[in-house]
Amino acid sequence: MDLSKYDICYEHAITSWDMGLPLGNGRLGCIVYGEDAIYLAVDRIDLWDTREHPNTLEAGFCYKNLVKLSKLRTEEAWKERERLFEKIYDELSYPSKISAGHFKLDYGCELQNVHAKIDLKSAIGEMHFDGGEIELFMDAWKPVGAARIKGDFRSELCIPEYISSDCHNEREMFKDGGQITPTCGMGYPQADIKKEDGFLYYIQETKSEFSYGVFAYTVLKKEFAEIYFTIKTSKDGDDFDRIAKEELKEAARTGYDKLKEEHIKWWKKILGKGFTENQR
Repeated sequence: MDLSKYDICYEHAITSWDMGLPLGNGRLGCIVYGEDAIYLAVDRIDLWDTREHPNTLEAGFCYKNLVKLSKLRTEEAWKERERLFEKIYDELSYPSKISAGHFKLDYGCELQNVHAKIDLKSAIGEMHFDGGEIELFMDAWKPVGAARIKGDFRSELCIPEYISSDCHNEREMFKDGGQITPTCGMGYPQADIKKEDGFLYYIQETKSEFSYGVFAYTVLKKEFAEIYFTIKTSKDGDDFDRIAKEELKEAARTGYDKLKEEHIKWWKKILGKGFTENQR
C-alpha cells in the first residue's frame, strides 16, 4: 500500500503546536512546530499529577447527581452544579496531565520558505527552511528521540510556567486583580535548567514522591548537530538522572544513522504485518 499520499505535509511555517508534526513511539512523544524558531514539545505517556481534588471525594460528585442538578434548574441547584463539576479547577489544577516542556532551536529570525513533512512509512519528521533543516524521529526500539539539525542555531529548554514556580501556594500563584484565574499552577518547587558536559536538562520535584526530568545530549559534527533527548521519572529509579544520561550517551555512541536504520526496519516490519497482500 502506498502510504505517501497520507503523509503530513506543510508548505509554510507551522504556527501552533496543535498543528505540529506528531511523532511518538508509544511512550515518548514529540510535536514539531514553529515560525520564529523550531519547537520540539516533548511528552511522556505516564506524566500525571494524580492528587485527588477535594470535590471529587464528596458524595455528590457522581453522574447521578450531575443529572439531578442539571434537571432541577433552580438557582441553588445550578450553583451547586457549578461548584462540584464546573469550577473545580479554578483554584486547583489537579488531577492533571503534566506537560514536560519543549526544546527551542533558535535561528535568530523567522523561518522562511518552510517545507515540513512526516513520512508515514518510516515515522520520520523533517523540516527544511532557508538557512537550516531538521530531521528527527522517536526511536522505535529505545526510549529516546533523535534529531539531526543543520544551520546556525541556539538551543534552549523551556519549562511550562504553570508547572515550575518558586511559589508553593497554588491559590496565590496566579492572582490577577484579586481573582484567581482558571489557569492556576501546580505549585511545584522551581526547577533549575542545567547545562553540563553536552547535557541540557531539568529535574522537577512535585507535591508527591513523584519526580521527573527532561534531558538532551548534543553532539556537534562538522556540518550538523545531533541531539538525543528523553524523559525519565522516579518510576525508572531513584537515580533516573544518571540513567537518562547513560541512555543518551549510548544513543550517541550508536549514532544517528544506525539508530535511524534500525528504526526504519522496525516500522517496515510492523507495516508489513498491518496490511493484507491486496492492500500492499
